[in-house]
Amino acid sequence: MPPRPAVQQSLTINDQSSGQALVRSPGVSQVMERNRWDTAIRCLEIALHPNTSDDEVLAGVNGFRRTADGTPLRQVCSEFAGGSCDGGDWAEWRGQLDRLNHENLGLQRQLETAENRAEAAARDLHEAERRIDEASQALSTAQRLAAEADSSSPTSAPLTGASSMR
Repeated sequence: MPPRPAVQQSLTINDQSSGQALVRSPGVSQVMERNRWDTAIRCLEIALHPNTSDDEVLAGVNGFRRTADGTPLRQVCSEFAGGSCDGGDWAEWRGQLDRLNHENLGLQRQLETAENRAEAAARDLHEAERRIDEASQALSTAQRLAAEADSSSPTSAPLTGASSMR
């Protein structure tokens, strides 16, 4: 069996004042920002749980206030959800919504026009079928009358070129 690779150990030190965690691995040192909004939301979640005592509620609310560092709950929730509260995103969303509404109205008009054309084509087809039926009936009647006329005439033999020259 080949030897197993050595497992590298890492050490994480949380800096409570800056809200960052310093991760040190052999040969690697990088600063990772702690997810403050997730922690703040979790503090409120614990505080609002139905089985939480009054002291735990206060501790959860204070934990939120410390973690959020004075940031309003509306902004925490918005940024946690991936947006921002500066109004720029709302204007962008509003512009996109207006554009989509305009596009939707245009598509509704196109659909209405296409449906009207389809209805008109169906009416035209129905009228053509009616005319074909009338013409077929008239042709059948004419063929029947012609057949009756041929059968009732005394000389039902067709005229040939020699007999017509007499």
